[in-house]
Amino acid sequence: MGAIFPLGEQELVLDREALVVRDAARSPEHWTIPTPDAVPASAPLSITPCSVAEIARGHWNETVWLDADVLRFPVELRTWKEGDRMRPVGLGGSKLISDVLTDAKVPADRKQDALVLVSGGRIAWLCGHRVGEGFQATAQSQRVLCCSTR
Repeated sequence: MGAIFPLGEQELVLDREALVVRDAARSPEHWTIPTPDAVPASAPLSITPCSVAEIARGHWNETVWLDADVLRFPVELRTWKEGDRMRPVGLGGSKLISDVLTDAKVPADRKQDALVLVSGGRIAWLCGHRVGEGFQATAQSQRVLCCSTR
C-alpha cells in the first residue's frame, strides 16, 4: 500500500485500490505571497479579508478562516517536504505531514502534490486537510482571512 516503483521516466504507484502510472519527474511547486492582496495568479490559492461573522461553522476542506494577526507575511505556499511537521488543531501535539495525509487516506499518487501554507516557519494549513493550531480564526480574532484552494 502506497508503494512507488520507478519505470524510467514514469513510475507505478500501488495504492489502496488502484494502480496508477504517472510521470516520475515532478518539480516541487513554490509561491511567495508578500501580502494577502498579492497572491500570484499562478498560485492555486485565494486570500480574502472577511469579518468574524463570516467564519463558517463546521468542517470545510477547501476553505479555512485564519487569524490575520497571527499569520506573518510574507507567507509561502509550497509542496510539502519529507520531515515537515504541523500541530493540527485539536491534536495536542505535532504530526508529520506524511502521517496526516495517510490518516486522511489520500491516495499515494496524490500525496506528493499536497500543498502547505507556511507562516514564520510554521505550517498554518495543510491545504484541503488540516489547520495548524493557533492559526485558526476564532470569535476573538480582530482580523480574519478566508483562504481557499482553487
